[in-house]
Amino acid sequence: MKDQPLLEVVQGDAQDWADRLNDEWRSTVVGIIRVGRSLVDCKAELPHGEYQRVFKGYKGNDPVGRPFVLGYRAGRTLAAVAEHPALSNVQYIAHLPPAWGTLAVLKPLPASTIEECIEVGDINAAMSQTDAGKLVARYRFTERKDTFHAAANTKGDRWEILNQDFRDVTIDEPVDAILTDPPYPDDDLHLWEALGVFAHKHLRVGGVLLAWSGQKRLREILNMLNASGLRYGWTMALQLPGQQSRFIDSNMFQTWKPVLVYVKDKWPPHDWGPDFLVSPKREKDRYEWEQNAEPAIEALNRFVSPGGLVVDPMCGVGTFGVAALRSGRRFIGIELDEGRHAESCERLETL
Repeated sequence: MKDQPLLEVVQGDAQDWADRLNDEWRSTVVGIIRVGRSLVDCKAELPHGEYQRVFKGYKGNDPVGRPFVLGYRAGRTLAAVAEHPALSNVQYIAHLPPAWGTLAVLKPLPASTIEECIEVGDINAAMSQTDAGKLVARYRFTERKDTFHAAANTKGDRWEILNQDFRDVTIDEPVDAILTDPPYPDDDLHLWEALGVFAHKHLRVGGVLLAWSGQKRLREILNMLNASGLRYGWTMALQLPGQQSRFIDSNMFQTWKPVLVYVKDKWPPHDWGPDFLVSPKREKDRYEWEQNAEPAIEALNRFVSPGGLVVDPMCGVGTFGVAALRSGRRFIGIELDEGRHAESCERLETL
């Protein structure tokens, strides 16, 4: 007996063939959904313990003589696809990839997201399993980022600057970021240890410490921050175009400065970006160690929730307060020197 052809040969023009191919493509997706729905019905109808016997590879009670060709886990996945309100919606079938593995990758997406992705073409009949995985990963990241930002405390005074030693201060609300530029002289090196303790105490989970650092004592600084309980995240480069400070003992021209990024417990969800910042020029109008606000604004936009709270425990004349307010965050500054405290307050009152 000769094998019967799987499909009847039909003659026609290009449009006839395109229509037939589209119908067959749709029927593949329909078949996947039908199998999934049958598996749902099968589980509901069979007595407890009998459902698993339907599947190939079942190792419990004796399987049936001619089991379903897929295993139990695959069957569970097919059933979940069939129960998904968008993946099983007949109006979307023409736009879905006809592969149950690819559909299975898409099933964590809510129906509204799948509908939006079909609308813009991100989900289509030619979609590969790899592309489906990338789409789901992007959705999960966006969901995680939105959840993280929604948890930020955005209510409270727009800014406040305390005339105190930060080691004696307790902030009564969770802090999204500690952004600071500690003094560089060796006599002030011990402040880094206190900074690590302060940051670990006040940052919320996922909150970041962004600290401008010198090069010369970087090893000691890292050791003190590592001992604080914070998690090292990265070292960004603050590029200093046109600036060439000389370090005679090492014969080096400094063209960049480390920005140390530490986090509380886990890395916050943020978009991809380069690991450098650029300082247009050094602002020294108010006092010797003043920094430019632009790189700080870029860092805050990268790492800190909109409207969140930024704290600078050694705020000087308030440059990082300017960055926080200009970027739409709230700010608490702490400055021990009375003159710089007064100047920073005056400066922020104009914003």
